[in-house]
Amino acid sequence: DGAEMIKIATKDEEAHFVVIAGEPLKEPIVQHGPFVMNTKAEIQKTFIDYQFGLNGFERAHKWQSTITK
Repeated sequence: DGAEMIKIATKDEEAHFVVIAGEPLKEPIVQHGPFVMNTKAEIQKTFIDYQFGLNGFERAHKWQSTITK
């Protein structure tokens, strides 16, 4: 059917993967740390939002992963 496959083999441990794909947006990209936006100004605004817990970052400073080793 034209589908492509990704095969992964591990020797001793179980592994989990997330594969994400999409169409190119053909827009400018600015990346800093974990943040990716279209302009440097948007990156700067995102840092401010993160620092002050705004616009989706309300619980970011207290968040802890549920993944344990």
